[in-house]
Amino acid sequence: MKNWIKGLCLLGMMIGALAACEKRGSRTMEADAAVRVCVKNQAGQPLPDVEVRIYTADQYEAFRTDVAVVPSLTLRTDGKGEAGLKLDNLSWFAGATTTEVYFVFIQYFSPQNYRYWSAGGTVGIGESRMFSIVAGISETNPVASDFQIENGILTRYTGSTDGVVLLPSEVREIADYCFAGSAVRRVQLNEGLEGIGQFAFYKSALEEIHFPSTLKTLGKHAFEDCIHLVKADLGRTTLTQVSAAAFWGTGLKELLLPETLRQIDAQAFLDTEALRTIVLPEATVSIGTEAFRNSGVEDVQLPNGLRLLGERAFYHCTRLKRVHSAGHFENCEGIVDVGCFEGSLLLESVELPLGTAELKGWTFIGCDKLTAVTVPEGVVRIGYDGLDGGSIGVVTFRGTVPPQLDSALPAYEYLEAIYVPAVSLKLYKEKYPNYADKIRPLE
Repeated sequence: MKNWIKGLCLLGMMIGALAACEKRGSRTMEADAAVRVCVKNQAGQPLPDVEVRIYTADQYEAFRTDVAVVPSLTLRTDGKGEAGLKLDNLSWFAGATTTEVYFVFIQYFSPQNYRYWSAGGTVGIGESRMFSIVAGISETNPVASDFQIENGILTRYTGSTDGVVLLPSEVREIADYCFAGSAVRRVQLNEGLEGIGQFAFYKSALEEIHFPSTLKTLGKHAFEDCIHLVKADLGRTTLTQVSAAAFWGTGLKELLLPETLRQIDAQAFLDTEALRTIVLPEATVSIGTEAFRNSGVEDVQLPNGLRLLGERAFYHCTRLKRVHSAGHFENCEGIVDVGCFEGSLLLESVELPLGTAELKGWTFIGCDKLTAVTVPEGVVRIGYDGLDGGSIGVVTFRGTVPPQLDSALPAYEYLEAIYVPAVSLKLYKEKYPNYADKIRPLE
């Protein structure tokens, strides 16, 4: 009897231990890993405020043959020469129990003259690990032979143009005209760079450029006439403004804009004939005069909170087929300026931002394939020929109050119907008596 009781107690203890292990394992599976690195010189002294790159295993293998490979992220060491991060389950482990992470410290002199040191390896989920890099850095820095840097401002580059130009970590700004007319084709901008000056890469041979997350300002005409530049990924930056003519006449096929962007200035993307699609961030409130004139865009998404769609912003975009809107808005104060879509021969569908209050006029002149236009609820005024042009035969008003029209509608004989809210049918007929028999209720 006593043996039976002892056996039962032992079995209970085993079950409890297994349950505890399972709980610990579950907690481990749910926990993020934490990794740190300490960067020192050969004398054992910490290297504070230096850039450390973070790579996955695949990225690190690629980096070993191409220094321009973009890392997952970059960090800067603190006063003790240390830097660290958490490895979250979804991004780094993706269901596995281990992952690999590598830290790299590079001493860069020129595209053909650099050294790097690294540390890293396998990290288990929920684990905390410390890595150490001992860098045999050189006391003599021949960087001055290729880069002229004054108080953090890169004023001139005189090095090779054959490979990737990797900017030194101390560069905070690129001066006006720094690379203008240069034969440089590939550039990787350093983390820590905050500004690119006016005409910085004007008419250069630039084909590829990597923008850092720290970039805040972009000067006027910065990349104008860079005809070989096919991609601008600004998505990681903190830009709030794309300055006037910044990408005028470039060969852009792909454009990614940051969520922080609020303003696109005049002619910023004028004559970008290879560009096909634009998605403007929800925060964008202003698009300047002729910002996308003569571009090759086919599809445009505008934010509903847009306050200014500038004069001739999409003038003569001969490939443009569809304009639509998305996002929230608070007030109806947006203005669509004169001739905004004029000459867009293939335009078939238009959905104006819901926050629009006024169309200045000549909005759709020459849009030969456009047959119908819907006017958002908040519009209060439409200027001369604002709803005329092309083959527009159907106009729909969403507002219960008829907007003020200045000869805005197509000629009577060309208009098939005007649709309005049923509750305002009488009001619209009184407001537009010359079109009364063509005004019909929305179903």
